[in-house]
Amino acid sequence: MGDGRPMRTLTIILFASLAANVFLGGFVAGRLVGDAAPSATRVEHHGWADRGDHRRLAGALSEEGREVFRQAFNAHREEIKSSHREARRLRRAYAETLVADPWDRARAEAALAALQEAEADYARTMGRMLLDAMEKLSLKDRQAMIDKMAKKRHMKRLMRERAEDGAPPRPPQYD
Repeated sequence: MGDGRPMRTLTIILFASLAANVFLGGFVAGRLVGDAAPSATRVEHHGWADRGDHRRLAGALSEEGREVFRQAFNAHREEIKSSHREARRLRRAYAETLVADPWDRARAEAALAALQEAEADYARTMGRMLLDAMEKLSLKDRQAMIDKMAKKRHMKRLMRERAEDGAPPRPPQYD
């Protein structure tokens, strides 16, 4: 058997990946929920005073669709904030277990499980909000919302995927 270096390297890489994903998830969620008031620079640059990606997502909708989406978001706002805050709290608690001395694997695993459940709860909350909005949107607005989400996912894939020759994949053809 080896000296365990490949396993240790893999563990470090997986932990770094988890940390990056948790950080980015928290960053996106924080921008979506937007607890703090926006800075003057942000308002000036984007032209709106409320923080959150939900505004950009709703930007693809008709005026009536944006109002429906806003109402659905506002109906779930407190639940969204609460689940986001809980996930953020558990993310900090998990980080504390990872640097605790002495190391306690059982405690770290319990903290990770709690964090994963909180993040799943947040995802379910956002999913319910989206379903409430979709239920009241016109077919055209629902399609516009899905197209906007697909385009965002496609842009993320462009950063990862490569063709066999190393080139990025061709962009999709939008009508």
